[in-house]
Amino acid sequence: MKNVIYFILVSLLTFTSCKKDGSNPVNADTVPIPPTLATPKDTSANIAVPVVLTWNESSGTKSYTLQVSASSSFSSFVFNKNDITTATQQIPELNYLAVYYWRVSASNSVGTSDWSKVWSFTTTGDAPAFVPQLSLPTNGAVEQKLSPVLVWNKVSNANSYTLQISTNSSFTNFVFNTDSLTVTSKQATNLSGLTQYYWRVSATNNFGSMGWSETWSFTTGIAPVPPVLLSPTDGATDISLSPTLTWNGSSGATSYVLQLSTNNSFSSFVFNQSVTTTNKQITGLTNSTKYYWRVSTKNNFGTSNPSDVWSFTIGTPPTAPTLLTPSDGATEVALSPSFTWNASTGATSYTLQVATDNSFTNTIFNNNVGNITSKQITDLSGLTKYYWRVNATNTYGSSAASTSWSFTTKALVCGSQLIYAEKTYNIVMIGNQCWLKENLDVGTMISDSTNQTNNSIIEKYCYDNNSSNCATYGGLYQWNEAMQYSIAPGIKGICPTGWHIPTFVELQVLRSVFSSGNALKEVGQGSGSGAGTNTSGFSALLAGFRYSGGYFYSLGYYSYFWSSTEYDATNASNFYLYYDDSSSHLSYSSKESGFSVRCLKDK
Repeated sequence: MKNVIYFILVSLLTFTSCKKDGSNPVNADTVPIPPTLATPKDTSANIAVPVVLTWNESSGTKSYTLQVSASSSFSSFVFNKNDITTATQQIPELNYLAVYYWRVSASNSVGTSDWSKVWSFTTTGDAPAFVPQLSLPTNGAVEQKLSPVLVWNKVSNANSYTLQISTNSSFTNFVFNTDSLTVTSKQATNLSGLTQYYWRVSATNNFGSMGWSETWSFTTGIAPVPPVLLSPTDGATDISLSPTLTWNGSSGATSYVLQLSTNNSFSSFVFNQSVTTTNKQITGLTNSTKYYWRVSTKNNFGTSNPSDVWSFTIGTPPTAPTLLTPSDGATEVALSPSFTWNASTGATSYTLQVATDNSFTNTIFNNNVGNITSKQITDLSGLTKYYWRVNATNTYGSSAASTSWSFTTKALVCGSQLIYAEKTYNIVMIGNQCWLKENLDVGTMISDSTNQTNNSIIEKYCYDNNSSNCATYGGLYQWNEAMQYSIAPGIKGICPTGWHIPTFVELQVLRSVFSSGNALKEVGQGSGSGAGTNTSGFSALLAGFRYSGGYFYSLGYYSYFWSSTEYDATNASNFYLYYDDSSSHLSYSSKESGFSVRCLKDK
């Protein structure tokens, strides 16, 4: 009986310990046990991204399932993957400075284990620099400048950037490759025209870089060719102080850069500016100086190389003239003297200055007289000291002024003659007043239908718009023109220097000398009771006048003379003579009327 029981026990043990194929059956038909997590340790902190998770292998396991979640309840997943055949897995793209939870299960053909314990870890806050986003030029842009500015968006945690530009998208060679850029733009230079370029940017900080941006491309346009210089020709001499530099236009040009220097290395510039034309006048140059110049062409794609360098030399101005007459310190000089001086070699014109002070701040004549060496000046005052000097000019500039000389005029004798504006006037003494004996005739004739204007030109009316009437009767002037747009009584106006338009009081004095107006009329002027006797010598002609409405009136009947005294804002005082009236009359009229002007010598 004992032997039977022993046999049965041995048979049962043999059946349960051996498979028919002879292999060991342990765990082959059972579910694996849950894995044991390894790294990072539970609640670990400052774990670098990307994170590598590891666990201990479970015997009999064919694959693992890994879940990572930001929630301890695993209500959502950051990572959820099965069929993992190793006991390690890298988790990409986790947030920085964030808490994550993870667990693992093991599976085989029988089934899947329970989950491992849940562990947690916290990622580091120290992230490598993120990938930049390119901005300009836009991807695929064409006709770009040869010196484009490349722009990308700022990366918040970047310390610096690396920019690469290549002619191929694999970046096996570089046109531009620079790092340590601290700004988000960089101008590339010296690119070729009509060429496709590829570019990319990476950002870096103390913890590294997350890699390159996308690769973008752009294609350049074509820069213009350098212009061909025209004038002044290369090596030209005796060039003016204000030369105009010209060159041929370049196809496709939008502007040009003109450079002018006193040295052929162009280390400094007299002129360095962009212009839109193919010529430019340069001013402010220096006599007897050699200048170098060149031009570059610009368009939207860049700037050409400079043209050839040409040079030119500025000419030399003439020397100062030597004065001849009036001699220095001369006295009793005529009131219309002729000034003479020696010619200066190379001069093309001369400027004569005559003043009443040796600093020439009060000039009575300051004009370019052309290429002559003498000039008569009229309208000088008697017993007055004058100073004069001359300088010479040519296309290269002006000389210094000559030595200043002085002279003193002789006294004006009332009863002699005066030359003013190339016309001779007789002078007459009436009482204690010294008058011009003829009506003033100075200025440029304009039509009676046009008002005289303040335009720096003395304007006059001639009766019936006939210049021969001005030669006989003198010009007719509106009050403002006669006064040269002043309202000061006794002002010179259009009279010669040393003379003035009489005031209303001075006209009253004139009338008081002779009781009859006929004494002021020239013989043959007027008729009947108004026939002129000219016993005063005033020699008034009945010149008529220009009506304020714009037409002529009463030649041979009336003669009106302006005073320099304003009556009101629109009228001025005057006196007039009438052909059949023996009296003279004081009156006032519209300032727009055209009347005669007689000048009275200053006292």
